[in-house]
Amino acid sequence: MKSILNLRYLLALAVVMTVLSSCGKDDGGGTDPLEISGCMDPEADNYNASATVDSGNCEYRGCMDAEAENYNPMANIDSGDCFFARDKFIGNYEGSMIFKDLGGLLNQDSLAFTITPGIASANEVLVGVTIQSIPVFLNGNAVGDSILVDDVYNLPDGGAINPLLTGMPVEVLFSGGVGTSDEGATVSGILDIIFRTDAFDDIVDEATLMGERK
Repeated sequence: MKSILNLRYLLALAVVMTVLSSCGKDDGGGTDPLEISGCMDPEADNYNASATVDSGNCEYRGCMDAEAENYNPMANIDSGDCFFARDKFIGNYEGSMIFKDLGGLLNQDSLAFTITPGIASANEVLVGVTIQSIPVFLNGNAVGDSILVDDVYNLPDGGAINPLLTGMPVEVLFSGGVGTSDEGATVSGILDIIFRTDAFDDIVDEATLMGERK
């Protein structure tokens, strides 16, 4: 009888120990009901203030183009609202182009010119001016509130700018830029210009370009 009681005691003890040892153990597929998974970054668009476990899927909407003025380096979802420095300049302008030394030959007191998008980059522009009835399109790059110009135009016959250069090819080098303080409503700036031929020394001048958007 005593041995039976001992056996029952041992069996009961074994059951209790088994139950105690299994308490708190993860069954391999369960989750803590107190855990809330979600984005824990307050700066994220899908921030979950109740989250206790970071889900690793925070979303940041914004412009993802590094050339844009509103580029957001943290963005992982493109918001589609990028805007670029050149956007403020694109348009048609009425103004003037006044040369410092060659004014008698090249001054244009009434000049229609354009600023159009380039194709090489998101901030490239083409500044289209006319010199002695010759259309010239200059490559430029918009940075902030300025367009930086650094380009070369090959003129087949220099007679258009100076009778002494008639029949001579002329290389015209432009550098400098124009800027705006009113989001492109008006632009102004100075272009350094070099007229280069094989027959004569370089002719160096500068021109002030000014215009109002039409």
